[in-house]
Amino acid sequence: MAEPGGVCIFGTAFDHAVHKVDVGFASLGEQRLKNIADRVRAYRLLLDPAASGKVVAERLLRAAAHDAQQRFVCCTNKVGANMVPALFDPAEIAGRRLSGVRIYYSRRTGPVKRSHVTKHRERLHGIVDLTGVPEPQLHAKFLAWDTDHVVVSSLNWGSQSGLEDNPLDEIGLYLEGPSLATSLLDNFERELE
Repeated sequence: MAEPGGVCIFGTAFDHAVHKVDVGFASLGEQRLKNIADRVRAYRLLLDPAASGKVVAERLLRAAAHDAQQRFVCCTNKVGANMVPALFDPAEIAGRRLSGVRIYYSRRTGPVKRSHVTKHRERLHGIVDLTGVPEPQLHAKFLAWDTDHVVVSSLNWGSQSGLEDNPLDEIGLYLEGPSLATSLLDNFERELE
């Protein structure tokens, strides 16, 4: 539905994001999606050429941290030097209001050592459940909140290495639909068992 490198969002995700994200939107009308019974309203994000996919993802992550009412879960392959401002701080904001805040990751990158992550796991204890998953190594990169909201992205949320001068360096898909986040998280957590 989106142009190559583009991003689509659906239904109430548009309703929530339209005034919070500094991008434009073009309506694609109602669409059918595989494995979703009901048709959904779809919109294409018209990205600011000066804003990279990393910048858009960061805005969405922060908006989700503030808007989440039930849970906030992020899965990233890597955590890196900017893991605190990029991911841990927004998760902490959500975790101070909610009990279902989790971050899953598999690898550390750059200068980040196990002790750095351990320090933050201890600092965030009781606020954010920070879980390292060495096997099977996670390559999934998603953000899910409440029951209906999911962003699937090429961006490593915990290391955010997107290029500022290339708006299509990182791409993602923002979906909203009945129980999408619940279904994704149920399947994901079942695979971890």
